[in-house]
Amino acid sequence: MKKFAGTVLLLFALTACSKSPQQAREELTKLGISYNEASCYQSALKGDSLAVDLFLTAGIESGCVLAGASGAGNMELVKKSFDKGAKPTTGMGVGALGEAVRGGHIEIVKTLLDKGADPNSPGIAGQDMFGNPVTAKVLTIASQKGYTEIVKLLLEKGANPQDGENGNSRSLTKAVQGGHLEIVKALLEKGANPNDGENGNSESLLTAIQRGHTEVAKVLLEKGANPNSKRAIFTALQLASEQGNTEIVKLLLDKNVNPNDGINGESSKSLSEAIDKSNPEIVKMLLEKGANPNDGRNGNSDSLLKAIDKGNTEIVKALLDKGANPNSSDFVYTALKRASGKPEIEELLKQAGAK
Repeated sequence: MKKFAGTVLLLFALTACSKSPQQAREELTKLGISYNEASCYQSALKGDSLAVDLFLTAGIESGCVLAGASGAGNMELVKKSFDKGAKPTTGMGVGALGEAVRGGHIEIVKTLLDKGADPNSPGIAGQDMFGNPVTAKVLTIASQKGYTEIVKLLLEKGANPQDGENGNSRSLTKAVQGGHLEIVKALLEKGANPNDGENGNSESLLTAIQRGHTEVAKVLLEKGANPNSKRAIFTALQLASEQGNTEIVKLLLDKNVNPNDGINGESSKSLSEAIDKSNPEIVKMLLEKGANPNDGRNGNSDSLLKAIDKGNTEIVKALLDKGANPNSSDFVYTALKRASGKPEIEELLKQAGAK
């Protein structure tokens, strides 16, 4: 049955090719298909070989076939469009590479690049909230979708990794957001700037930390991302402390990031974040690197009071061991008063000299 169906399609195709251009157009009309490039593109995208043959016989510019077939991953129609003179550098053929990249069709991407397609050309990345097409460089599209081999191929063919505004890499941004480690590595190797924020900050590093992409953050730091990067309201160290990311906190501190990242460098927001999250390991790391335990007014330790309120004995001990004032108060209750009903913490405070 399949053999019979294939024979019928072949006969239809041969019949289409034997028609005159005018007859081919009339046949398309009978099929309810308008004779224009948009309809041609849709026919190729659907893999409608009969309609494609009619379009080509009718004399349509074959780039529409190339674009549609590339989006569908249909190598047979791609080759047919080339046989009819399609080029990935003119007409609708210019969009073929973007279509192939978006669909993840690496063999067609290779074919198009070998035929002269521009690796820095734009493509349709998706739609905005109003349904309008959103364009981006093909490298950005591949990076966003996590198509590692296509990214590497585009870079080998000369795609510019610095494809964003102000010489930054939009592709790197998308790869970092998606946690696509191998793509991040490939882009950095080809020169993508890891310090892609304002004033030498690394927006990519902050994003990687915020989204929990630890391995991506490590690679960015290895490739020169600014460990002191910050946004308006937080630093990389604060983000890592808030996330409970011990590995990144250690890496940042080993790169001499100042743990006293609060107001006037006299307090540690990172320490506060770690205490909020009841993370004694990060608290100890920050204290070991010099985070100020007496971070309140008049020599009081707001950190100690917070740890007492949370009932975290291990953190209380760590703070006291590093010199937190055992007589700290919030001007209403002393540390000892706040520890009422928490015998282990009360004992630690008394041993440290609390009154």
